[in-house]
Amino acid sequence: MALEAFTEISLRLWRASVAYVTKTPERKWTAAGVGLGFGVALILVPPLGIAAFGGAMAGWWIVVTIVTLFGGMAGNRWGVQLERRRSKKP
Repeated sequence: MALEAFTEISLRLWRASVAYVTKTPERKWTAAGVGLGFGVALILVPPLGIAAFGGAMAGWWIVVTIVTLFGGMAGNRWGVQLERRRSKKP
């Protein structure tokens, strides 16, 4: 695949993703919460692992995923509440 075709397809996918996320205020707030949760998790979650019965796995990504999901839910609720307040104003 030529580099120009890859660049064009990537740009089209990026524009479609941005159009989907920015379609409603609720989606915007959810995306902002996910981004903020992921950023905070990358900075604040210490490296950790889980070892049991002779096997081991990285527990860091599990915690980062949970914090990111929580950030998305918090952003969603924040956006819903903000839109409700805006719609009640005359």
